[in-house]
Amino acid sequence: MNVRKYCRISATVFSVVATAHFFRILNGWPMGIGDLSVPIIVSWFGLIGPGILAVWGHREARWNNSARSAER
Repeated sequence: MNVRKYCRISATVFSVVATAHFFRILNGWPMGIGDLSVPIIVSWFGLIGPGILAVWGHREARWNNSARSAER
C-alpha cells in the first residue's frame, strides 16, 4: 500500500469517527460502557482529535499526490 492510499484511508476513518462524535454532541445521544455513563465532554475530545487527524491525513494525501506529479 502506498503512502497516498494509506493517508486517504486513515483520514476517512478519522472523519467518520469525528462525524459520529459531532452528531452525538448535536443530538445529545447517551453513551455508556457497561454501567458507566460517558459524559458529552468526551465527545468534544473525540471530535477535535480525530478531526485534526482527518484534516492532516487529507492534506498529506493531496501533498503526496502533487509531489509525485511534480517528480514526473
